[in-house]
Amino acid sequence: MRTFRNASLVSKAAIFCTALLVAPAQSEAACAERSIAASAVRTEADVEAFVHCAHELIEEVGVDAAYELFHNDPRWKSGPTYIFGVELIPDGSKARSLLFPPIPSREHWTTFDRTDSFGADRQAAAVRVIEEYGGGWYYYTFRNPATGSPAPKASYILPVDWNGTPAYIGSGVYRRDFPGACEREEVNAAGLSAEPSNAKLREFVRCAALQVEARGYFATQMFRSDERWKSGSVYVFGVDLAGNHVFTGRGLAVNGVSLAEWTRGGLAEDPFVGRDVAAIGDAFGEIFLYYDTINPATGSMGRKVSIVQRVTAYGIPILVGAGYFVE
Repeated sequence: MRTFRNASLVSKAAIFCTALLVAPAQSEAACAERSIAASAVRTEADVEAFVHCAHELIEEVGVDAAYELFHNDPRWKSGPTYIFGVELIPDGSKARSLLFPPIPSREHWTTFDRTDSFGADRQAAAVRVIEEYGGGWYYYTFRNPATGSPAPKASYILPVDWNGTPAYIGSGVYRRDFPGACEREEVNAAGLSAEPSNAKLREFVRCAALQVEARGYFATQMFRSDERWKSGSVYVFGVDLAGNHVFTGRGLAVNGVSLAEWTRGGLAEDPFVGRDVAAIGDAFGEIFLYYDTINPATGSMGRKVSIVQRVTAYGIPILVGAGYFVE
């Protein structure tokens, strides 16, 4: 595959112009279907729609007006979510930062951190995505402005004409449930217990599921003993695809036998009105469940919202889950 630095000036110009012709059509469709604010960006799909809408904004109002909105309008800037812009230089070595709302003083810098934890030349990697494919995803580590710490970031980028200068804009997401980002300090039972939400619950379950995938059944003892995975009414549990209880960090038992999360040797009548939730979890991979079970913090029955995710340990599928109790 040829590289950007070896392309002729003619071919580089042709590639850039072709990318500009393609990108607005994509952004128009994406933004017409889904206009999204920075504060609502959570997933990679959200990021892609967000960047396409930013591209469309530049096309509609021009670079200067869009620049002001990217800096000052909360629709375009919220915590770790913002639009960035970089000059498109063949190898990225002297590219200027054109747009960086978190720290405007860094705009027009030509010095980039070209090396991250994944290797050298992350800037050139972004240029290659633009040059070869007219935009797309690239992956790197970057300081999360919400936490102040470097973290894995997935960014979507598109080419743009920045007042006559070839450039690209983009935005990214710092998901805390990436395999390389499930940090103990950020994703834990205490945090979920203190501020329960579906977003935190999903992160917690996905990180627990990664532990089962990596450690198999050795992870079950960790869920019972490690305070990261149990706090108050929050704990991790596992169910097989027959609906049988496999493990739990709840810590409650009757005659030495741990209580099942729901029915089948467990607590009361079937809370799912005859629906095979294990089969549903197997089919969808990740689902929400709503049911009554014993709250270990109070010892009494309570309403619970859980997520279970399908993983495989030693070739056997298991639904790994956790939840929070609704007051």
